[in-house]
Amino acid sequence: MVAGLLIGHGADVNTADGGGWRPLHLAAANNNLDALKTLVAQGADVGAANREGLTAVQLAEQKGHREAAAFLRRHGA
Repeated sequence: MVAGLLIGHGADVNTADGGGWRPLHLAAANNNLDALKTLVAQGADVGAANREGLTAVQLAEQKGHREAAAFLRRHGA
């Protein structure tokens, strides 16, 4: 997995783009449960909001990604 490779080379799992989107937001919005697991295990901030005020769990819920949302809730979202 690319996320694991990048993290292994020192990538910061909490880096945000100009819109405040972090890797966790992207994984949640795209229903990528494997990436969510990797990011959370590496310390991703599950409560971080983007510039629109949305957290990863809110994005997952908006898109109907129930399993991703449930995973994030189990991990503190």
